[in-house]
Amino acid sequence: MLPARCRQELSVEDGFWVGWLGPSKLLVVFASAPVVADILPTARFVRHVLDGRRTLRDPELVLDALHHCASDERLLSAVAVLWRPERAEVAWIGDVRGHLIRRGRLVASTRDHTLANELASTMTCEDNPALARIVTRSLGGPSVRSDAQTWTLAPGDALLLCAAHLHDFRPPAHYLDDALDPTRSLPGRLLIQDRVSPEP
Repeated sequence: MLPARCRQELSVEDGFWVGWLGPSKLLVVFASAPVVADILPTARFVRHVLDGRRTLRDPELVLDALHHCASDERLLSAVAVLWRPERAEVAWIGDVRGHLIRRGRLVASTRDHTLANELASTMTCEDNPALARIVTRSLGGPSVRSDAQTWTLAPGDALLLCAAHLHDFRPPAHYLDDALDPTRSLPGRLLIQDRVSPEP
């Protein structure tokens, strides 16, 4: 059973997996990768890997599982979230973003693994905007170290996961209103507005 008010709107580059791990833990995974001929589309690949690994509880281990089943031909960006009643454990790699939304406002976000962010202490994106589009880590590639955070949750919080072709490496203020509007057609997002436990 998916959470109530869960909207997924994907492009051919995207895939997701949502599953309950007991009555109060929800695992959410969103991945995106370029379309490559003769390999499984991202959506089928994510389901193939995670449907057989329903015992995984740790978001970082979920990303490890995707990495070990990927290859040099499939370089994935992904975010995995274990959503508990009071906190969310988040792990990500690449340029897929996760946002925690509270009453329509941004509370927490992941940080893209791009050359611009790695060089942020020595230069700004304005110095060379192309650096914001150079992804430095991905699943299936040589650099697979994910980052992780824990977000404190409040009743009514929403989770927005989105692909690079939606956010286009812009600051969240440039696209959040559109991405949170369920009436807009906007491929590349997974929006969970209510986390409702499954039936017993």
